[in-house]
Amino acid sequence: MGKAFNAVLEAEKAGANVTQLLVKLNTAGQLLSEAQNAYANGNNVANVASMVENINQIARQISTDALNLRNESLIESMNRIEFTLIFSVVGGIVFSILLFFVWRRFKRTHVEKVLGMKPEVEENST
Repeated sequence: MGKAFNAVLEAEKAGANVTQLLVKLNTAGQLLSEAQNAYANGNNVANVASMVENINQIARQISTDALNLRNESLIESMNRIEFTLIFSVVGGIVFSILLFFVWRRFKRTHVEKVLGMKPEVEENST
């Protein structure tokens, strides 16, 4: 049960949705509590052993599912990071190109305006 709990905790840390696993873990915990009570009351050892085996199977399934969810979550996170990085690089390049064309347009307009000015000359009145 401890390994299953730790596996679910690791999956949750990786960002996986572990709601269903927590329900299964809670069920396994209740079954374990019932098995402990049955053993303490002196019930049939074979019955308690079958309950414990059932709990072990549930715990192994929870551990496997948690590991799969953790791996899927990590892969999804890496895909999101790669998408963000690619989008940022492409966006930066497109922004730089657009900024260059806008600068060229304003530069050309400014140069034409300066060249089109008529110089005003004052005559020396001496």
